[in-house]
Amino acid sequence: MKLFITTCALVTALWTVLAYSDNGKSPPDTSTTAMAASEKQQKPTCFAEFCFDTTHPLITEEDFVKRYGKGHKESIQGGIFVAYCYRVPQEKLFIRFRPHHADQREIMDIFVSDVPNCPAAKPPKTAFRPLTTVEGLKIGDPYEKVLSLYGTPDATRKADGLEKIGLDFEKAKKSTPFGDKLSIYWPNKNTSQHAEVYIRDGKVAAILISVHP
Repeated sequence: MKLFITTCALVTALWTVLAYSDNGKSPPDTSTTAMAASEKQQKPTCFAEFCFDTTHPLITEEDFVKRYGKGHKESIQGGIFVAYCYRVPQEKLFIRFRPHHADQREIMDIFVSDVPNCPAAKPPKTAFRPLTTVEGLKIGDPYEKVLSLYGTPDATRKADGLEKIGLDFEKAKKSTPFGDKLSIYWPNKNTSQHAEVYIRDGKVAAILISVHP
């Protein structure tokens, strides 16, 4: 029986090689190297315990505040929008969340930076999980790691300060508090889901992951 199974396996392997040889192609590579190459085409959709994609439900504002506290709550555009702002002293990072203004009030984005992104911030009631993307990108990493993990950005442009809460619009457009280069990834170009990586002096200075335009 064992001999029969081994023979079948060898015949199957030989057939696969011959089939690809007839087409002038190489058999598919299932090695670790090949898997790593394909994984480079991933796009950042999760940071810490927060995911903004089509496979994970968004956390509601109510559940979010129950778990992490309000931090510093900042009104935006006359109260149409709000932001919850936190600081993580041990990592010297600042984190901002915004709920959608529609009835469901789900958290629609996370913005993490190495400098303040709100007029004020407070520590969370419950500590956040390690502040990295699922793939391992964190603030302070070299830009080369961004390219290694996610490949060439879908768009690149000069960065601005529009994500800094409290800045006048015209001033925000001309300022660069999070770096001077912005790399943008669209995991799904049919939706508003996107990620922005801010670069300062060749290193990651801020990361935005959002399902809001």
